[in-house]
Amino acid sequence: MGSFDGGDALRFARAFPNARIVTVEADPVRVGVVIKNLAHTHAEVVNNAVCLKDGPIDWYTSKIDGKVDGQGSLYQHSDEYKEKFPHIEQNTESVTVDGLRFDRLCELNNIDEIDFMHMDIEGAEFDALSSMGKIRPKLIFMEMLPNYFDNVRGEDEIQALLASYSYVLVARLSQDRLYIHKSQIN
Repeated sequence: MGSFDGGDALRFARAFPNARIVTVEADPVRVGVVIKNLAHTHAEVVNNAVCLKDGPIDWYTSKIDGKVDGQGSLYQHSDEYKEKFPHIEQNTESVTVDGLRFDRLCELNNIDEIDFMHMDIEGAEFDALSSMGKIRPKLIFMEMLPNYFDNVRGEDEIQALLASYSYVLVARLSQDRLYIHKSQIN
């Protein structure tokens, strides 16, 4: 989730040629880049925002030097984000994108089991995880930057949610987190 340019999906597709790779990008401009970059692979590209509800939602694109080159988000950048990354300009006016709950996205794409889920979704982690339904990926690797977005659930709330779903934090690498589902621990 959060393909940006498809680079991670490309690396996964090369490393795991027999695996089903599904990559999700919400941004209406960035998804074209993802499709182009993954055209020669077996990776599937889905154009939706994973969120708390199905249907149209607000999306804020970001620009670097006037081009849609930054990572968009369901959430506005915080003052901390703006100070740390002054070269990234987020639009104050939203565009509408198609939102799907995680469980509905899986249902529509015939996904009933996930070995590894990689999330880089710019503040929407809690929303996506809250909408998992019965699906429990074996491993979840996510970038977690809640202080960079306004009105998002923080790390403690994300950690509590994942613990309630029987996940254990096994690695904390700067802003990245790796969780394993307890069913995978011997």
